[in-house]
Amino acid sequence: MTRPAIYPIQYSASFENFARDLIIEDASTEDLCITTRELLGYDRDYPFDTEVRDKFNDFMCDGIVFTAADHYAEALSAPPEFTEVEFEAPE
Repeated sequence: MTRPAIYPIQYSASFENFARDLIIEDASTEDLCITTRELLGYDRDYPFDTEVRDKFNDFMCDGIVFTAADHYAEALSAPPEFTEVEFEAPE
């Protein structure tokens, strides 16, 4: 899939990582199409490339999923801190 170049859109870092291997420069290069189909969860010989394209566009346009992934990744960049608590048995 080629990403739109009309506007200088900045995608989230997690989307960029996800989409980096999905670029098809030349649709007549079957190996690129096969790789993209497989990376998007389709069989290598899936006959409906318009559906593959639509799935990619759904991922591209659903920014909340990738934005959330970026947000949670930032929170996981360091080990969590815990406060030790003493157990008190109920009476």
